[in-house]
Amino acid sequence: MPPLAAAVALLRLTGWLVWDRLVPRYSGLRIPRLLRQFVAVLVMARVVLGVLTQIWGVALIAVLATTGVLGLALGLALPRILTDCFSGIALNVEQPFHLSFPSPVSEHGVDIVLDWVRPQGVAEALLGAAVTEAWMRGAAAGDMPPKLRMCRLDGRGVTWRITYLLDPRRKAKARRSTCC
Repeated sequence: MPPLAAAVALLRLTGWLVWDRLVPRYSGLRIPRLLRQFVAVLVMARVVLGVLTQIWGVALIAVLATTGVLGLALGLALPRILTDCFSGIALNVEQPFHLSFPSPVSEHGVDIVLDWVRPQGVAEALLGAAVTEAWMRGAAAGDMPPKLRMCRLDGRGVTWRITYLLDPRRKAKARRSTCC
């Protein structure tokens, strides 16, 4: 019988006879699965080392030294990798930085040029009322109505700038109309 097959048969027999029958009968304890698996790994490692030394002529000391160095390298690298992995999982599940995402609300502006014929007070009152009415109907977002200010005087007339907030999650209720 090949050594690996014999090891598997030995592990099955040990599992059935020792772990499932004798130990629970005499001690009343159920052996944890982790302990059973640890013993199985030790037995299989010993069989593999035996095969390497007997059949292929590999020196046992060289194999143990190599596995020791590999174990040391993994032992030093694995905690950092596992920490990063579980930290990433925790960040994706808990999403602790979700309150710091930028708001989808954005600020926009439009310039309106009125000729010199209209008095400044009348133009400001008319535009202010229109902006406030549009905001109350839901055309712009935010807690405060859009801002209206005079931004330029030139040969074409008075340029008024309306600065407003838009939220793409809300559908605008107002529509554009022509007047005057």
